[in-house]
Amino acid sequence: MARISHILNTLLVVLPLANVWRIAKAKNLLVSGSSFQPTSDEDPPPVYMASLLLILVLGCKVIASMIDWLSARQEEDTTNAAERALHHSIRDSGFFFYLMEIMSVDKVVPTVLKYPGVLARKFRLSRHKRVIHYGQQSSSQKIEIYLPAQTDEFRKPASGLVVFVHGGAWGSGGPASYELMADTFMDVNWAIAVVGYRVYPEGDASTQIQDVELAVAEIAKFFPLLCQNNVFLFGHSSGAHVCMLAIVERARRDLEVSRISSAAALDRRRKRINFDGLIGMSGPYNIDRHYDYEAGRGVEQISPMSPANGHSRQMFLRFSPAVQLVDIASQCTSEDERQAVRCAIPPITLIHGLNDKTVPHSATEEAARLLKTTDVADCKEIYVDDTGHEQTIMELMLGGPVQDIFTKLLQEQ
Repeated sequence: MARISHILNTLLVVLPLANVWRIAKAKNLLVSGSSFQPTSDEDPPPVYMASLLLILVLGCKVIASMIDWLSARQEEDTTNAAERALHHSIRDSGFFFYLMEIMSVDKVVPTVLKYPGVLARKFRLSRHKRVIHYGQQSSSQKIEIYLPAQTDEFRKPASGLVVFVHGGAWGSGGPASYELMADTFMDVNWAIAVVGYRVYPEGDASTQIQDVELAVAEIAKFFPLLCQNNVFLFGHSSGAHVCMLAIVERARRDLEVSRISSAAALDRRRKRINFDGLIGMSGPYNIDRHYDYEAGRGVEQISPMSPANGHSRQMFLRFSPAVQLVDIASQCTSEDERQAVRCAIPPITLIHGLNDKTVPHSATEEAARLLKTTDVADCKEIYVDDTGHEQTIMELMLGGPVQDIFTKLLQEQ
């Protein structure tokens, strides 16, 4: 293509000169002092010849430009195809997990220098945590539980329990990164359980919901008194999406069971841990919209979000919890059915930083708007000025406005 374009561009120079030479010679314009005198009535006038010449020149130029564009596009497509293949390899091989871990190491030294007591805190907390394994599919299926120092599970239980589901774009992360968060909750006499779960490619959004449910059941088995009152489900980023999706799937199943037997639906609720609140922080709740946002950032091919949520637009909507809850609420045909759904949906608090570039705060605004259109969900929003995506979780661990919000929220329970 490049060779053809070169030939055409050469013609753009040669053809006009050759044509001018031919016309001048035919009309005796090369003889000094001569003037143009048509030899016959059939000779084309100079204006007509100039127009044909102009059309010819412009035509060659357009064709040359098109060939240049196609050649560049072909090279670009080849480059993009290789880039997509590399991104998919990183994403689908599980290397994305290790890539994120490597990137997080860069933040360790600055954090330690800014907060000198961090290492001592991590050492102290690591000695007090209790680790529970659940499920049999993966070593990722584990829970790290921290109880307030003054708490005795069987005599003086904590004021409540927060079950935390970490983020990581559905494909990375683990409980070990969130040890420092434990102090925030223990300082107000709350216990916290940090849930590890299968991330992509080992698991997708569906298996992550299952892991959350399995983890909660396992916590209840080991700490029954801790799970009697004030149990909050809390997630950050993709973890917030998984948490809300888990709650919405509970509502869907409860609605289906209630249509068969209200007694069976009541029995389901009695046998499980029912959450007293859901807290979502910096979460993307509409996967379809967030895919477009990731595409705008140029990360949609390397991000595990698409394969973890079904790959297609139809599945993206299926894994968008706020959209699904609106659909579930619209299916309720009686007050008993609406009540079954309400019982599955605890009060929801959505927190988002206004300077979030990874998940824009519009994600929370849209989710809250959809939830409020139903008569089965109670939702409130909290927005934090000058706060980014990772900053929300860092402030929760190291101090700042987000930590103050949580302290107040838990003390009000």
